[in-house]
Amino acid sequence: MWSVLFLAFLLLVPLVVATATAQQPASAAGGLPHPDDWDLPLSSCCALLAKPVALAACVNTSNAASLSQRLRNAAPYTAGGPRAQLKQGPALAVTIVSRATKEVYSWAAHALLIQAAYAQAHGYAALPLYADERYALTYGGDYTYHRKLSLVLATLEGGVLAATAASDYVVWWDADAAPLHLHRRVEALAAGYPEAHVLLSADAAAAANTGVFVVRNTLWARRFLRHWLSLHTSHDTDQHGFSAACRQWAAEGEPVGTRVRLLPTWELNSEAPALSMQQPGHPVLHLAAESAAFRGAVLLQGARTVCAAMPASSAAAAAATSDGAGAAGAGEGEGERAWLARLPPQLSLTQPRLLAIARDVYRAESRRRLQALQR
Repeated sequence: MWSVLFLAFLLLVPLVVATATAQQPASAAGGLPHPDDWDLPLSSCCALLAKPVALAACVNTSNAASLSQRLRNAAPYTAGGPRAQLKQGPALAVTIVSRATKEVYSWAAHALLIQAAYAQAHGYAALPLYADERYALTYGGDYTYHRKLSLVLATLEGGVLAATAASDYVVWWDADAAPLHLHRRVEALAAGYPEAHVLLSADAAAAANTGVFVVRNTLWARRFLRHWLSLHTSHDTDQHGFSAACRQWAAEGEPVGTRVRLLPTWELNSEAPALSMQQPGHPVLHLAAESAAFRGAVLLQGARTVCAAMPASSAAAAAATSDGAGAAGAGEGEGERAWLARLPPQLSLTQPRLLAIARDVYRAESRRRLQALQR
């Protein structure tokens, strides 16, 4: 089976990269590495922080490169030799997915870089951005609120890239969300809830916040997501659809109470607003409902912090040395993750820092609006 998955991967990855890079405007192409450069380190994208469209394209290419190396190194050897016994086949313990379009690259590109750094440091797969057509016809869902469910379900089932069906967990990140504690592993979080198939954070305005959520790759979880997605025509947001899906399945006797776990708001989300509510131990920053200018300033600062700590070889190092182990054992890949210890707490995006950025951004926005009114 692994040989079939790997063959499918070899056929699909060039198409994935071509699709992803084709979405970038021509202006993003200048100076970018070619998609066939499978040794592209993520750190090389740090030179493009001031050019969000080019940065998104570079991170996309780096994610494709890392995924390629990870699966190539994990694929079973058919030739003889001492290394043939070391390879056990692809094992994507965790796959991270997100989505962004060029309209939001001014802030989303920096979030994608932080997400990619987190994924590559732990040897996770971070899927490149895909054109909607690769999964929309099969999985449905409207763009505004439910397309994330389509992509998560497609990843769990291998509907976009066959090898991702081997993932143990799929994690969705909104394009305005980023990990602040990059050392925290997804597997460690999930281990605290062994009966759960879906993990989300509670939300002040709804039953759950879907900005960041974790799905265990089980038949039950895939059935639940498909039912949740089927409600997109009758509920205006995926959060309302989630509440309805839980109620309906609970009424039918499904073990929703144990298999869908709502964590504290801060566990996979931000206590809103983060600029006043964030605490030192909060591991996730989600800038929902904030202005584009504030999102851009905050996530740019986070990306700069990551770039300052990241070694030049970090982009593919974890994937190249983990041998497909996915959930590495003690000491596995520690050299590749050592740079995480150099990161300041919460990427320096502490509550006082967020408040200071907000004051600068919103003061400047207020000044511009007043000037416009005076004209």
